[in-house]
Amino acid sequence: MRLPATAALALALFASSATAQAPDPADAAKAAEVWDGYIAALVARNGSAAAALVMPDTHAWYERMARLALRGSAEEVRSLDLMGRMTTLMFRARLPADTLERLSGRELFALAVDRGWVGSQLPRGFQLTRVDGARGFGTFQTPAGTSPELELMRRAPGGDGWRLNLMQVMNLGRDALQQVLQGMADQAGTDVDTALLGLLSQVVGRRLGPEIWQPLRP
Repeated sequence: MRLPATAALALALFASSATAQAPDPADAAKAAEVWDGYIAALVARNGSAAAALVMPDTHAWYERMARLALRGSAEEVRSLDLMGRMTTLMFRARLPADTLERLSGRELFALAVDRGWVGSQLPRGFQLTRVDGARGFGTFQTPAGTSPELELMRRAPGGDGWRLNLMQVMNLGRDALQQVLQGMADQAGTDVDTALLGLLSQVVGRRLGPEIWQPLRP
């Protein structure tokens, strides 16, 4: 799901004393190619290309959010972390139940990219700092060099090349979005869930009421 610009900016504000190391030459080029390919796929809204470059746990997460959008109770959805709540409610607001039932998690992720719901909000200045081919991970440094090294690249299961560890990005986005929505809620004298509905209402272009917390398939 596309994050507000303020939330995207917050990704670069985590303090750390991490020191960048030179990537391992053998795998660095392949890992960097995946990173660049993913960003290019987001910009081009090429969902199938983007879906092929992320770890399978991303597809599984999208499928779980779709199942909750269909049949999850208000209590179940409210118990999710903020990114999960936002995605589940967005699915309910933007997709019919038949589509959510028909598409796999991978297909839902591809559809989200095709429609511009997964934005290219990752700062372009992220730098590949290290690729450990033996242990199968690659780390990145934020543009300002102020964040801990982030393990954003993993070797795909079965050794099938490198894939983006998008769940790590979602975790950072969740924390940043929490701060943004808490600020909105404090300013309006309300709670975070109400602020979330207000934000989603702006995104989808219509007011979302409390009924959005109810499942599409009761």
